[in-house]
Amino acid sequence: MTPVPFFNVASAQVAQHKVSVRRIRGNFSGAAAAWLMLFDNNGEPVTANGVAPIIAACPLYPGAPFFIEEELGSLELYSGLYAAVSSTQETLTLSGALMDITVELSDPEEPTGTTFIGDTVTVIPLLAVYADGQPNVNLLMINATNNSGGLLYLQLFTGTYVNGTIPHMTWTFQNGQNRILRFGKQGIHPIDGAVAAETQGCTLIWSTTPNVATGVAGGAPIQAEYK
Repeated sequence: MTPVPFFNVASAQVAQHKVSVRRIRGNFSGAAAAWLMLFDNNGEPVTANGVAPIIAACPLYPGAPFFIEEELGSLELYSGLYAAVSSTQETLTLSGALMDITVELSDPEEPTGTTFIGDTVTVIPLLAVYADGQPNVNLLMINATNNSGGLLYLQLFTGTYVNGTIPHMTWTFQNGQNRILRFGKQGIHPIDGAVAAETQGCTLIWSTTPNVATGVAGGAPIQAEYK
């Protein structure tokens, strides 16, 4: 069991990776009743007002402790865990009321110390994840959704690309398809080219052709994680 505590907060980004939650305990210091809400979210983008929680909201009472265990069951979060105090019960209305909260995870979150870039809502034609010339940086995850209205290909380049360039890797995305590509706890470090002129950066682009780059003007959301 791994406890993750937060003190005097109205919300907390508990985890940014897949985790299992065993129990939640804490104390609510707000002056009026409210609700504790849980969201499967890694923080990019930030959970907005109006979003429904993944399980029924837990009531919070002024100056009282709270404890959640049976309600959680075997709760697994696939993107991460965001917890927040809401002034409304059905959907999130962020409250300024504070709480102390400790979330007990079945196992420690892994990996840690990573960087997220991009998000899951902004339409973009490409995402420069990290620059060339960084031999100790690894790509851990790609989360992309093709909402363009047609077939697209997500392509990875290790250096500067132009249309017609052959990608290092390609993934097919049907219209409306979301794919979360995970590369293990250590990640991958793509390298292209001869030893004397190799490139080892990471840029992701949307293309309309599978075998060479044909960039698009609009694109679709891309998020990546690296360390």
